Amino acid sequence: MLLQCVILCLLVSCSKINEPTTVVEKFIEQVKQDKYTADTLPQFSPDAIPVLLQSANDFSKITKFPVNPFTAYGPVKLTVGECLLWTIENIRINYGKYTNGSFPSFIPELHLKTDINVPRLTDVQLYEAYNLYYNWWYNNKGKDFEVFRQINPLQDSAYGWK
Repeated sequence: MLLQCVILCLLVSCSKINEPTTVVEKFIEQVKQDKYTADTLPQFSPDAIPVLLQSANDFSKITKFPVNPFTAYGPVKLTVGECLLWTIENIRINYGKYTNGSFPSFIPELHLKTDINVPRLTDVQLYEAYNLYYNWWYNNKGKDFEVFRQINPLQDSAYGWK
């Protein structure tokens, strides 16, 4: 009987799901589960960027994410990855000078700079944009953030934020 209790306890403890432990991980989980309901973006530090990048290549669809209240249009389709990349862009642009209404652009949606009539990027294009942010971070992370935050990961690409 004692052995059965020990085995049962081990089985229950082994099935425990890894709970998010940091504010950034909790934010990512809320976004992935389509449960992030705040009206603003979180005010993360640059330390959040590598954690955000771990999930920013997930382009599954969600329905809720804050947008700039000064925009006249909404996103065509929200994806986890674009929302997380937009959060990284917000850190790059606004860290150290956050306000309650800090947004990096109007909406968390990437577009082609040369053709605004294309409503959505393809998955291949979204992965290319993700790689630009990934390379921007990992090629510069040893530098002073105040210096390399001035480098726009999308500057020489075909992509921009709406």
